[in-house]
Amino acid sequence: MEYRIVEREAVTLLARVDQFPSEAITDPEKVSYTIPDFWKKSMESGVMQVLEKHAATSDIYGACTPISQEKGTFEFGIGVRHDGSGIPDGYQLWTISSPQWAVFKCIGTDPSSVSETWDMINREFEEQSGYKMLEETDYEFYPEEKEANVFCELWVPVEKQPN
Repeated sequence: MEYRIVEREAVTLLARVDQFPSEAITDPEKVSYTIPDFWKKSMESGVMQVLEKHAATSDIYGACTPISQEKGTFEFGIGVRHDGSGIPDGYQLWTISSPQWAVFKCIGTDPSSVSETWDMINREFEEQSGYKMLEETDYEFYPEEKEANVFCELWVPVEKQPN
């Protein structure tokens, strides 16, 4: 499993956010509205054009909170680095911070590469890496300058486990 460890300052996104049941991740066939549906709806309804008007860069983020055990839900937001301008109705600022990140490339050309990479991370990463995944917001990173055969990168907050 290939990954890199990165230290990074907090990122503030302007994001369109929606709430999903935990099954949208754990058993997507059981729900009628999934993260890919949210992406599609956002593309079709002009969300991306609104985000572009307030973006500091052309990179796109897909941020995901941990599942709330109390509610059985999580939030997912599509966003851009905020340029400091206004906040449109229906959007929110979302600051994501963690001192260390494990970064994984989702190899492929479509969204299935994201779930395949997550499956690999959940099977192998903590056991083999010496790092522990934190229960904090993670994100998909879609850079303007795409690498061949890489759909996106997954940025997962981590900390080094004691020896």
